[in-house]
Amino acid sequence: MKKMDNTTKNKHSIIYIKNIFYRSMKIRRRKLGETIYSDVSTLMFFFFEFLLLYLLNIFRLASNSIEKSINNSTVDDIQVVNTETDLKFLLLTIKIGLLIMIVGLIIFGIFRFFIYLIQKIIAQKDDIETKLLLGATPTYISFEIVIEVCYLIPIFLILGYLLAGIFINKFLYLLMEMFPIGSTFRNGLHIFSIVKMFSIVLGIMCLFAISILFVKKRILKIVYLN
Repeated sequence: MKKMDNTTKNKHSIIYIKNIFYRSMKIRRRKLGETIYSDVSTLMFFFFEFLLLYLLNIFRLASNSIEKSINNSTVDDIQVVNTETDLKFLLLTIKIGLLIMIVGLIIFGIFRFFIYLIQKIIAQKDDIETKLLLGATPTYISFEIVIEVCYLIPIFLILGYLLAGIFINKFLYLLMEMFPIGSTFRNGLHIFSIVKMFSIVLGIMCLFAISILFVKKRILKIVYLN
């Protein structure tokens, strides 16, 4: 009997999830212009974020190369050492600037994401009220809205990473054509380790969970106001 109950619960859960995705996709298709604008913005965000990460890694490698060169220099190479020290300071300044831009872009992206969620709730206020009257729970509606917004984020993340990689690859190819040191930065194409990938996945999952709670809280406000 318990096995039958578990099977029934699993079927209900699958139907529940299917309904959420179906409704989310239906809303996306209904508002195609807004959806395309949002998707392109998301793709551009990931493209520039990964581009900055690639550049940071390339300048980090350049800084490490100069550090080794300074350490291997003899006392007679004072002028060379001074020049390389100045270049090292310049690279440090660029790295700090890139790091600030990366963090700033992430903060802007998260802020814009939650603003967009609020806009979706306001735009769908009448639909939300109708769904609540028909018996839909705030949690169900929250999942529906967040999935509508986040559905293609993993795909855009991968696309942004690949596009940024292609762009940087072309840049390094031109660098190797012009300067012999260009090959030094080939390792700049590897910006992820397993730990970093796990951190990104964990971050996306946390963002998804926070988004659900955020939207649910906004929906509950609509319930209390009515």
